[in-house]
Amino acid sequence: MVVFGIGAGLMPIVGFSEGAKLYQRLKDSVFAALKVSLLFAAAAFMFLEIFASPIVGLFPKILLY
Repeated sequence: MVVFGIGAGLMPIVGFSEGAKLYQRLKDSVFAALKVSLLFAAAAFMFLEIFASPIVGLFPKILLY
């Protein structure tokens, strides 16, 4: 959801930059958002991989008969 929020927040900047023909600002904005999104996704992936068992352990076990 955070990555979707970054993308949604980027849309007005891209639109304004495109309309004003400020292509360098558009390119810089997209690459900055891409870097932040990739860093967040990588950190979330590592966190979830390392702590997968404790996270699953938070939920009660459901016995299926």
